[in-house]
Amino acid sequence: MVAFLVVVGIVVRAGAAQWIPWDHLPDARNYESYARNLATGGGYRDDEGRFARRPPVYPVVLSFVYMLAGTKPEVARGIQIVLSAAVGVGILYMGTRLLGARPAWFGFFLWEFYPPAVYFSLVLVSETLFVGLLVALLAVGVWSLQRTWAKAGVAVGGVWGLLVHTRPIAIFVASVLAPLWWRSGWGARKIALALTAGTVVLVLGTASWGVRNQTRLGAFVPFTTHGGYDLWVSHHPVADGRGVYPELSPFVVEADRKLSGELERDRFFVEAFWANLKDDPWQSVRLVPMKLWWLLKPWAETGGWMKAVGIFSDSVILPLAVAGAFVARRQPGGRVLLWTTVYVLAVHAVIGYGSFRFRFTAAPAYLLLAAVPLASVYERVAARRGRSGPTEN
Repeated sequence: MVAFLVVVGIVVRAGAAQWIPWDHLPDARNYESYARNLATGGGYRDDEGRFARRPPVYPVVLSFVYMLAGTKPEVARGIQIVLSAAVGVGILYMGTRLLGARPAWFGFFLWEFYPPAVYFSLVLVSETLFVGLLVALLAVGVWSLQRTWAKAGVAVGGVWGLLVHTRPIAIFVASVLAPLWWRSGWGARKIALALTAGTVVLVLGTASWGVRNQTRLGAFVPFTTHGGYDLWVSHHPVADGRGVYPELSPFVVEADRKLSGELERDRFFVEAFWANLKDDPWQSVRLVPMKLWWLLKPWAETGGWMKAVGIFSDSVILPLAVAGAFVARRQPGGRVLLWTTVYVLAVHAVIGYGSFRFRFTAAPAYLLLAAVPLASVYERVAARRGRSGPTEN
């Protein structure tokens, strides 16, 4: 059954590819240029000569595909489709240990057919890899329950580092494992030691990337030279009237005209962000409700029938996830899934800019929560029919 659902997920994604080009989102061409230049010996840079605009993990993974199969975006997209469908297996493994077999199977099924998961598997951006690594982090957290704090910390730190250098917003995401460890019998000291060990591994990886950027940019950039822009956008999310991406606002256009270097541009936006924060310290707080709405509203980033399907699916799944969070709130597994979802929403609502793309990065967690009431209904229907449901082992 597992292999069958994965194959069906691949077929669904491949079938939708005729409507979604690989560069449907503007970031895709930039990611692709980093991977292409790296694969062809041009080093880690984009076509405009920027050395660290994107975190390295996704472009590096993409470059390996290019090295093996040639610099063909469609081939890379095919690999990403398989990866996306395979993430469902990780959801099944992780969900079984956090919630039980029935919710895990329903979560697996939802993932394979979830329209946003299909969409992001077809566009060469980092979201699909990020959610795969997030599932890996939660699975490692479950695996580590019977391990020493040192083994747990090193394993968590390795996956955590990959997550942060895929999307820096994951800088504190390992903290969601603490409730799971605590409810499973770990003491505060063991949790602190494990998180400290994980942090050391994360810092070592970040330092190596920062030193690399020091040699090329003359500055220790631990994550990306796009961070200043993201911070500024978090305070001006409606600058051009589109609501999320203000690249066309006069302020941004003028900055791009004046500033040629990526480091200078990053510093310019960081300084503008701090100046705005100094003038109005509560602006971030006032923007939270609006950005939460953008994060939580049903997905509608494509047109035609896919837009309708996306709106319908989220209109069903998000209320189910809320219900599932309430039902599973006393279970250690339910809490870690809830806190993972809350972490993603909170970070993007406060220091990010509201977009469905960022809510999707928590999709494995909230899909498993949505599966809880579905599994409960299934059990009740099965009981009324006088037969048992799927086994728990």
